[in-house]
Amino acid sequence: MILYKYLSRFEVLTSGMLRFTQPGSFNDPFEVTPHIDALVERSKITSFGETLFTGSNFEQEFFAHFGQNIDQIIQEHNLPAEISSLLQSTKPEDALAIVQPLLMSIFNEFVGLESEGMKEQFQDTLQKDMNSRFGLLCLTEKSDNELMWSHYADSHKGFAIGFKSDHPFFNQRKSERDQTNCLQKVIYNNRRPSLALVNPDLSEEEAITTLVREIFLKKSIKWKYEKEWRIIKLLNEADLVKQIPGEQIYLFNYPIDCIDRIVLGAKCTTTQKIEVINLIKDKAESTSIKLYECILDRTSYKIGLNEIDPL
Repeated sequence: MILYKYLSRFEVLTSGMLRFTQPGSFNDPFEVTPHIDALVERSKITSFGETLFTGSNFEQEFFAHFGQNIDQIIQEHNLPAEISSLLQSTKPEDALAIVQPLLMSIFNEFVGLESEGMKEQFQDTLQKDMNSRFGLLCLTEKSDNELMWSHYADSHKGFAIGFKSDHPFFNQRKSERDQTNCLQKVIYNNRRPSLALVNPDLSEEEAITTLVREIFLKKSIKWKYEKEWRIIKLLNEADLVKQIPGEQIYLFNYPIDCIDRIVLGAKCTTTQKIEVINLIKDKAESTSIKLYECILDRTSYKIGLNEIDPL
């Protein structure tokens, strides 16, 4: 399968580098902004809390450190003498009966994100973390979509690179658990993703797969026409980082032989066309790149492709 990247800068061809873009720089404001319902899967909160604050292990730890904890609380909060005396005279068993339900209540409120402000805070934190750590390369199955030529290829004056999706460059997973460095298809849905950050019933591999799918691979059905595929990479593995006003550009090297074809936009200039033809000629010994140009249909809103012999 050939997957396309619409572009406006021809230096992508000459430099041999592709940008993996932080989600916050995309034109869809809903990128990497799932609704955070809770920190722990809501149906599992109570049972998860019980494993932390009940049972023999918790009680043993509580009793073993009871005196030390009470003294620490008194010192940290500079409590009045009468309250300090009351706390120090409380039996560990009585304190446990008070503390356990209190801890459970605090735990349920916290991990359940009961206040809307907490949900917004964790969503903002997640989004900032994802933007600082991950970059995405977005590709499409379509080479003839007029909207994408307008939005991503300088209003048809740019070009598109057609990549060989089966090339090793597009599958560099470091392990079976690795959800980065490999092509994955975007999932389109009417419903915005809603998730908990932890599900105690899932293995580590299952949890990571779920989070990647919900955070990076789900988009509104309004974008379905793009037929998008994505590769996720860690930004700290970039081959080159460029600083421009307001943001950083993370670039990764790509092998020239992963290109199957180049498609020139319908408004591409003659000068640009000659530059691309010369580039293909220069690479002819190491790889075979086909060249096409977009042709606007005379009787319909369709874009056709006309192959050009660059040699």
